[in-house]
Amino acid sequence: MKYNPLKLKTKKPSISFFCPAYNDEKNLRLLIPKTINLLKSVAWVFEVVIIDDASRDNTGKVADDLAKRYAPYVRVVHHKKNRDYGGAIRSGFTTANKYEYIFYTDGDNQYDVNELKKMLEYVPTYDAVIGVRKKPAITLMRIIQSKLYNWMVQSLFHIDSEDVGCALRLIKQKYIAQIHFYSASSFVQVEVLLGLKDLGAKIKQIPVNHSPRKYGKASGGNPNVILHTVTDLVKAYFRRILPTKRNCIKYCARLLFTLGFILIGLEVLARFGILSSELFRTQQSIKTLHAPKKILLIGDSFTSEYENSYALRLRLWLESQDVSVLNQAVPGDGPELYLQRTERYIEDYKPNIIIVNYYVGNDLTDTLYKLNQPQKWYRKLEPKLEFSYLFWYVREQLNGLITQNRLRWLVQNPTLPTLPEQIKTIRNPTLYAVAQKYPQHLLENLLIETPEAKSAWQKNQEYLEKIVAISNKYKAKLLIISMPNTLQVNNSHLPFYKSIGFTLDEKLLTTTTPQNLLSQYCTKYQLSCLDLLPEFKATPAAEYYLNNDDHWNEAGNKLAFEQVSSFLLPLIH
Repeated sequence: MKYNPLKLKTKKPSISFFCPAYNDEKNLRLLIPKTINLLKSVAWVFEVVIIDDASRDNTGKVADDLAKRYAPYVRVVHHKKNRDYGGAIRSGFTTANKYEYIFYTDGDNQYDVNELKKMLEYVPTYDAVIGVRKKPAITLMRIIQSKLYNWMVQSLFHIDSEDVGCALRLIKQKYIAQIHFYSASSFVQVEVLLGLKDLGAKIKQIPVNHSPRKYGKASGGNPNVILHTVTDLVKAYFRRILPTKRNCIKYCARLLFTLGFILIGLEVLARFGILSSELFRTQQSIKTLHAPKKILLIGDSFTSEYENSYALRLRLWLESQDVSVLNQAVPGDGPELYLQRTERYIEDYKPNIIIVNYYVGNDLTDTLYKLNQPQKWYRKLEPKLEFSYLFWYVREQLNGLITQNRLRWLVQNPTLPTLPEQIKTIRNPTLYAVAQKYPQHLLENLLIETPEAKSAWQKNQEYLEKIVAISNKYKAKLLIISMPNTLQVNNSHLPFYKSIGFTLDEKLLTTTTPQNLLSQYCTKYQLSCLDLLPEFKATPAAEYYLNNDDHWNEAGNKLAFEQVSSFLLPLIH
């Protein structure tokens, strides 16, 4: 017979509540007070634990304020590093475990915690009460993902669950304590269900309300999140299913069929522009562009668009001339990635002009530092996979991880000295990491004297030759713009470079070796080449670069725009 814990005071349970929170400062202000009031009415004793998963906003501070306001009920666990959703849930299980029941939900306040009253009607008859969203307040794409994910889990693990991703659950603590968790992704929710099933727990599923997110941005539709979840799913399948089955071929075939179905589905969604990714949206949008002239812009951070940047000024000016511009410049890119981006977009975009912005300050070492690395086995598969949007997305993510790892090395490397105060203000913080790890960096890029540097230049020529071949194939004019390093312009940045650890030489102030090599290359292939160095050196007293950095300031961006726009004017008319 059901009982109502609100009426039978002696029957009130003890409850440990927790919620993982990532960038949920406004949501916590709504969620925690109503949860406290709820628990006071339905539990005889309780605790509330907020898991701040290294939020970038004021979530940690808001959580601490709530802990002071509602002491001694509320505690806060701060993660120094983001552990992803699964890591935050696991942290909650290990810290919010004082009492008989564990009740948890997400910190985004989309679930109604008052559903706990309904859940308590089913205990102690049931060991776990799991919510099932009546009408998920998520996008159509997320609903499709959720249905697909549920089907995968049910097919592979034979779990009788209508909504494996619902994050409103009430579970006896003694069962949670016996479950072994492995996942850092949202697959941890499935691990809970698998553990309860293995332990013979009685599970009740009930419909619960799910409201639209008021504040913050959901990450469940992020392709990275999906990839991590599917990866954990595959690991769990091999860990749980295969060792218990004699006919491994049969179950491997089932797994491969399921994954193949998912990949085909994602590829179809990507080609229709539904999958949430800037790469896919760009790929779809360029197919609908119609303009008399089209320009594909390739480069690194010097060609990225931001307020008053050279690239932004150039694009706006070109668009005023009825020229379409696709800017695929990405900070951290080098010649190899310039080639990849050209390959990716040339067929669909069909530009009349391709502009490769070559920064002499690091484009050579971007190649040099990869020369001695062994070629990965999957590189041989790349030509056969280039038709796939998903392949390009994965490659984009891998390239992004390389750039992130450079910054992570700077921030976390314990062997590095504390950052000087002046270095903390630089726009490109990885410059300091490069100086510490590769003190010869400027010498290699600007002088090109060592055998290794000369080999890197030969490799860069190969990349450029492939871009030439592609531009010729699609009848696009190729323009190479040479962007100077600040030391080639004047000596104002010598103290800065010296202070962060670069090895310097007086020849750096007069060298034009990279520009000369690029000029010779352009002459050989009859390419248009624009060298910005002469104009930048024409006014020695002028300062065109940011303090404590190697990027242009507003004056430098303006001068670069003026030179490039003047050079392009006869080409676009």
